[in-house]
Amino acid sequence: MFAIILAAGKGTRMGPTDRPKVCLEVGGTPVIVRALETYARCGISHHILVVGDRADEVMATVSARFPQTIFAYQAEQRGTGHAARCGAAVLDAFDYQGDVLIVVGDRLLSDRLVRGLIERFRTSGADLCLTVGAKEDCPDAGRVIEDTDGNVLANIEVSDLV
Repeated sequence: MFAIILAAGKGTRMGPTDRPKVCLEVGGTPVIVRALETYARCGISHHILVVGDRADEVMATVSARFPQTIFAYQAEQRGTGHAARCGAAVLDAFDYQGDVLIVVGDRLLSDRLVRGLIERFRTSGADLCLTVGAKEDCPDAGRVIEDTDGNVLANIEVSDLV
């Protein structure tokens, strides 16, 4: 399994910082490094990191701990879906046909959540499995719209919310 980790954003909702948001530290370790450590503990050792804004800083931070990481460049930040396509283009170039975990690089997920998502995906026979947070926990994020049966109808970027 490959992980495509989205880390190209400018972090404008955070306000000005001296580092890219994925390089900010929690407990002395950059968030992106903590995320990669989680995925590695969950059995994912192949990573494609989508970078854009301040790419050199993000790449240096990641390469120091995970030198085997592959980087994909998103020249213009055009949303989550576009960033995922930038990462998927790398897999297409390698003609990769296996499973892919797509995650954002600025969230810390528990091993339990990641393992559970992977297990649910592999046992369900679904083409896609996703997890979302409660709207109340992330009021500045986009939205996943579902029908009454829980089927996903759309993913709305935060910039498109009225």
